[in-house]
Amino acid sequence: MMALPIATITEAVAQHFGVSVADIRSERRHADTTLARHVAMTMARRLTPRSLSVIGRQFGRRDHTTVINAVRRIAALEVTDVDLAHDIAVLTVNLKKRLEELQMRQVDEAIGQIDALGVAARVMRSPRRGAIGLSVIETVAVCAALIVAETRLAQIAETVAQPASGEPATEHMELAAPAAEGDPT
Repeated sequence: MMALPIATITEAVAQHFGVSVADIRSERRHADTTLARHVAMTMARRLTPRSLSVIGRQFGRRDHTTVINAVRRIAALEVTDVDLAHDIAVLTVNLKKRLEELQMRQVDEAIGQIDALGVAARVMRSPRRGAIGLSVIETVAVCAALIVAETRLAQIAETVAQPASGEPATEHMELAAPAAEGDPT
């Protein structure tokens, strides 16, 4: 599973609060900077699997206890400060969207690098098809290749169904009416 980079979180929080990334990572103790830093630490804690120590190092070599205090402070403020709670909710939604975009880009890149037909052939050659180990990316690549193949087949079928002369196809031919009695034709 891909985790959102702490630098991405820091950039989003800095932009949202109108401070620089350098200020968030600095020793500066101005109220606006400190609030933004604490929000960024809290978002990093909530949205990444990173340890408190790793998060602290990303914010100017701060100790893990500083991160704990920041997370506790923001949690308490969220209860009493509706505007801050809204800001954090908006940031969370935006950062989750950004993570999804990063994950989709990663899948697209991986699909381009995997030989889906080769993976499918490997599955077919396996004596125990159900037990063969495929990574998630390989599975997605095979599914994507099948979708592309199905789309191409549908396009080919559509092309074949159209007559070559450009005239609309008729489902049946009209039969000539039988000649009337006594009509020489």
